[in-house]
Amino acid sequence: MPNTLPFQSTKLYSQADFESYREDFRRELDARYLFECESGTNLVGDTHSGSCGYCLVSTEFRSLITDTSPDWPEQQFCACSNRLSCKERALAHFISSVVGLETWKKTLFLGAADRVAHAFRGNGDFIHARALVSCPDGLLAVPGSSTGEVAKECDFHTVVSFDYLADTPLWKDALGAIRRVMMPGASFVFTVPFSVSLSVSELLTGTTAHDLLSPPRHVFGWDLIDAAKEAGFADICAHLFWSAELGYLGSCNLLFHASA
Repeated sequence: MPNTLPFQSTKLYSQADFESYREDFRRELDARYLFECESGTNLVGDTHSGSCGYCLVSTEFRSLITDTSPDWPEQQFCACSNRLSCKERALAHFISSVVGLETWKKTLFLGAADRVAHAFRGNGDFIHARALVSCPDGLLAVPGSSTGEVAKECDFHTVVSFDYLADTPLWKDALGAIRRVMMPGASFVFTVPFSVSLSVSELLTGTTAHDLLSPPRHVFGWDLIDAAKEAGFADICAHLFWSAELGYLGSCNLLFHASA
């Protein structure tokens, strides 16, 4: 995209950074919470006006919320052509603003989030791989194309993932596989289900009959940052973001940016 809107966020490098931020900005965080409580009450199944930070247009945010304690990142969608949720829209906005979508870049999108992947199609050399593959040597590898061969080392300028690691049992090995296909200085931008209260990531299993039909899923904690460093990433941080105008509601919205 030729024009971009700056992505406003707070960089966090550890759980201690987050605790300091929460203490320093407690009044602002409380005000956001009250705003969201009022919005949740008034906007159940409704729309409100704002701006799309990715498409750079005025839009309407439509709520799929059915109660007054909404999951804003997952339940509020823009009226733009891509129909992205808050979390998806923020990821696209961050990449266009911070990483760049130059046509000469080779980009890998990893995961089954088709709506997010569609937003990036047409921006340079783009490959969409739904999952990593297992090699005969036991290592995980990144598919290089739809024909089955694996990607070469140092093959991509940008790797993007929307919640893919949550459904990957060997998520630490997956981080290593992703790092191997990134060029020096390349960017890995990703989201995961994350709990700011967790020091160590957890594997959640279903407790109800309905939940048991779904596979176990990881909820990540701050050890994710250390694991990325162990996988060979030179730098990684969490970006904490919030904006009423851009439809980025929800407590503790985070996306992650790691550099090769």
